Amino acid sequence: MVIAIIAILMGILMPGLMRVKEQARYMACRSNLRTYAVVGRMYADDYDGDFPESFKWLFMSGGTNCNWHDESKNLDQHPELGGLCWPYLKGSPKIHLCYAFNNVAKMKSCYRCNGATIPVKPQYGYTMNSYLNGDAFGSVPS
Repeated sequence: MVIAIIAILMGILMPGLMRVKEQARYMACRSNLRTYAVVGRMYADDYDGDFPESFKWLFMSGGTNCNWHDESKNLDQHPELGGLCWPYLKGSPKIHLCYAFNNVAKMKSCYRCNGATIPVKPQYGYTMNSYLNGDAFGSVPS
């Protein structure tokens, strides 16, 4: 009888606990984005209001390749590969990946890697819109 009551209570409580856990993950992702916003503002303050180039803000080699899931290019281990904002971000190693993106990226893979054999193990999950600072392949005037 006691076991049945406990099972019923668990059945009632589990969905609520799952929602709380998901909400905590959502708040962590929001906090990461806030940190990125602060970094963008710090960079702009240091460079007379200019934002960094969107393709070189995280990696100096550019952002249109497969760096985001290449474990050998993890910036914590290879800071020499870091882009324009990396000096502002390097003290915060756990902010680069949202839990939801990690799951989606592993399911969907990387369509831009043109058959590369790099496993999809996301290292970074946030990006900068290229329209933000006018370097969207020349389609927006800077």
